[in-house]
Amino acid sequence: MTSSTRSGARPPSVPTTTGELVKELERVRAENRHLERALASHATVDRAIGVLTVLGRISPDDGFTVLREISQHTNIRLSAVAEHLLAHARGAELPDVLLGELHAALARHAGAAGGSARCGADAAAPAPHRCDAVSPCRADRSSARSPRSAS
Repeated sequence: MTSSTRSGARPPSVPTTTGELVKELERVRAENRHLERALASHATVDRAIGVLTVLGRISPDDGFTVLREISQHTNIRLSAVAEHLLAHARGAELPDVLLGELHAALARHAGAAGGSARCGADAAAPAPHRCDAVSPCRADRSSARSPRSAS
């Protein structure tokens, strides 16, 4: 008795006809595309966690938790939130909904780690703030609600 029979699982059927081989090839290619997308998404999420650990002064575990909470609270895919955060680290604006959730999530997690609750900005600075691309997450010195000035 083989191990697959002992566990109750049926051995996979081996394609024997050309049609079965073509179907199996299509299935394997689709699975390969799916795995490639998952791998790329995982790398994006890992890089975004790194950004959060630096800017939020939190642990990588808390970075993932913050990323997950932002995704859940905004109903935006985790990988899309990660892409926005990476673009933000390169100087792009974060959509207001993500910015608000980012600050709220960091406030929940940074205190336990002893870091700043606001993206690495001075905790005494007025909230909310826009993050500055040159000096990431430095509190905007202008009005808290005014858009970033173009320099």
